[in-house]
Amino acid sequence: MATSKNKKQDDPRSRLASVTAILENQVIKELIDQQSRTTVMAAIQSVLARWRTSLSPADSAPDIETIVSDVVDMLTDEERDRIRRVVNATGIILHTGLGRAVLCGDAARALADLDGCCNLQVDLDTGRRGKRNHMCEKLLCQLTGAEAA
Repeated sequence: MATSKNKKQDDPRSRLASVTAILENQVIKELIDQQSRTTVMAAIQSVLARWRTSLSPADSAPDIETIVSDVVDMLTDEERDRIRRVVNATGIILHTGLGRAVLCGDAARALADLDGCCNLQVDLDTGRRGKRNHMCEKLLCQLTGAEAA
């Protein structure tokens, strides 16, 4: 029995900081305030899992500061990958990797006003189901002078 207990104590994975100890770190507390406990917990668990798989019996366990640093790095990388504004300096106007065409401010504001339900396919006069493309058809006819679109 003593040998199995000593083997467990020699395993560097058993000396990894606990999630509770990591959560008490001031940097981690600040991250939770900035992001969310769920996001930070997922990063902590992922970092600890990575350490558990990479440590061999000959290795020493990382200190809590190293683990916290790994968590910060992981969250920083994830933040960098989030969708955000960029400048399209590629020379390609309709760049599929950069969200295709940019909406003008008026169009973006008009879309923002549609953040609730709308009368997409309801005839407001009758309350019955209407034609989805009614407005598009009407506008195309006005623009082109066609009888139908």
